[in-house]
Amino acid sequence: MRDASEIVIKKLEEMGIGTRKVNYKMRDAAFSRQRYWGEPFPIKWENGVAIPLPESELPLVLPEVDSYGPGPDGQGPLANIPEWVARELETNTMPGYAGSSWYFLRYMDPHNDKTFCDRKVSDYWGQVDIYIGGTEHAVDICCTAGCGQRDCMI
Repeated sequence: MRDASEIVIKKLEEMGIGTRKVNYKMRDAAFSRQRYWGEPFPIKWENGVAIPLPESELPLVLPEVDSYGPGPDGQGPLANIPEWVARELETNTMPGYAGSSWYFLRYMDPHNDKTFCDRKVSDYWGQVDIYIGGTEHAVDICCTAGCGQRDCMI
């Protein structure tokens, strides 16, 4: 795919109908990230199939590393860690907004040992009357939090 992209870009530039351009925007990326920081996906790969880690192996904690350089073939830095790769763990991580879209719920119900956050508690404490911050950030947080709650909560 990389070779094909390079060929197409060169051809478009030669024809004068396109220009190579790199855009860096979080919205342009998929959910998965090829980086070190972020929540690790709690899965391992068996014969090309993603298998959830058993609850006894959670939480999955990122290992200490000396270098955050990219892994082979454009993979994330976790692909450079032999112990991680030997366990066949996912080498991508979730984006920062994955965590920020749900962690605040635990603050509403921190001592509940039966569920992550009781629905009645989140309904009471979760109403936002005022948000101090930029409008773009407010929209991002509200959208990701809303989607996270809608898709992941009962």
